[in-house]
Amino acid sequence: WLITCRHVVAEKKSVEVFFPWRRNGKLVTDRQEYLSNREELRKLGLLVNGKVVRKSDEKDLALVELDSVLAGMKGVAFSTREVRPGDPLVLIGNRHDLEMLWSSTVGPVRSFGPLTDGYFWRSSKLAVGTSAILGQLPMEEGDSGGPVLNDRGELVAMAAALRRRTPLAAVLIN
Repeated sequence: WLITCRHVVAEKKSVEVFFPWRRNGKLVTDRQEYLSNREELRKLGLLVNGKVVRKSDEKDLALVELDSVLAGMKGVAFSTREVRPGDPLVLIGNRHDLEMLWSSTVGPVRSFGPLTDGYFWRSSKLAVGTSAILGQLPMEEGDSGGPVLNDRGELVAMAAALRRRTPLAAVLIN
């Protein structure tokens, strides 16, 4: 199973998911390398199909059932601690305007609580009332759906939206 933002999958019924590829011990980050080597990546189990089985506009979440994952692949651990202002965060994204497939940014928690007004996507309001964190870290379109980790590598949220009125503000669904 994979969880991402509903607005990331849009109206798709299926998606392709790339897992990180290491070649000669180094992480491949060039987007074109992944796209040019799709057949090899499928054979390696690093490119799989996923079926979008559930979407929620209320939470801006989508549940994707993957065809397979590599043997021994582990899911990320969920944090059991609440975040506090000042706690460090790491966001891993996949921006479409960069040549690199993977990117990461860091910054602290600014605040947290219910997302009273939600945010707009394609003239629809998403995530109204959802529990959220406001992080002070660079985030751009394409980072949505990426994991947000604490300093122990545990999942605390998912990147969801920008706050253009507030520099470096990222809305993170938790």
